[in-house]
Amino acid sequence: MGIVSIQSHVSYGHVGNSAAVFPLQRAGFEVWPVHTVNFSNHTEYPDWGGPRFDAATVREVLEGMERRGVLGQADALLTGYLGTVEFADVIAQTAAKLPGAALYCCDPVIGNAIFGDFVDPRIPGVFREVVLPHADVITPNQYEVARLTGRLAESTPKAAPIGLEETLEGVRELQAIGPRTVLVTSMNRPAADHTVGGVEGSGVEGGGVEDGGVQGGIEMLAVDGDEAYLVSTPRVPPAKNFGGKFVGAGDVAAAVFTAQLLAVPAGEDLNRISRALEHTAFILYSIIDATQKAGADELELVACQDVFANPLRPFTARRV
Repeated sequence: MGIVSIQSHVSYGHVGNSAAVFPLQRAGFEVWPVHTVNFSNHTEYPDWGGPRFDAATVREVLEGMERRGVLGQADALLTGYLGTVEFADVIAQTAAKLPGAALYCCDPVIGNAIFGDFVDPRIPGVFREVVLPHADVITPNQYEVARLTGRLAESTPKAAPIGLEETLEGVRELQAIGPRTVLVTSMNRPAADHTVGGVEGSGVEGGGVEDGGVQGGIEMLAVDGDEAYLVSTPRVPPAKNFGGKFVGAGDVAAAVFTAQLLAVPAGEDLNRISRALEHTAFILYSIIDATQKAGADELELVACQDVFANPLRPFTARRV
């Protein structure tokens, strides 16, 4: 199976295609990367070198791939950070050229609840109006759900926690635009939300779920059609640099969730979404935990490579 991945690239470290390609290959997929930048390292460092590619250059690469028949045989398209609004039309046009059964997974990178937006102010609207109507799957964090739906009308650093029900309402709005499946890659809920209107039968104080959930843990939410599942993994201490962030983790999440969905075609497993969520949560936890313990600046993808090919499911998702 083949995946076209349109994202940034760095020579050192793991973000964009440099975070997505290797995990997908270890999971058994052919990956055809198209780079939107070619930087020395990611931009959380004090400086970096290398060129940004404009939309015309990326379109030229994709047109060359189309002449080779690559787009017509792709099983999936994966996209992440846009960079400029001009890339939106290129991505939408590429998605329209995929085979009917192909999956398009969009990671609508906008920002996070700690730092607010780190993109052009026009990007949230462009995602909503141009890109998301073509997407089958999207992988925003909870802050990005709020920005895409207008619940946060502008960049909001140190945004207040958002409850599960409000997040689900936002996800339903996004589904109405186009994507059937939404993976919310990180949840930051108010403390009271874990026991009031939270997970069915939970009653776990301070975060997490029963049956494999973790008290005080980090949560991920997956919604497919009318079904919604929540899973919790242990909270790992912050990274030593970059404001405590594990840079590139969201790019890995989008890639491995796409891989899990492709591994089990729709309709073949009634537990497809919950299993994909459980596998993705385990993989992300394994990488972040290993990175933190190693004191590394960059994600320990190579050291953790076996989890991409043989993910376990120690964390159980609960329907919400």
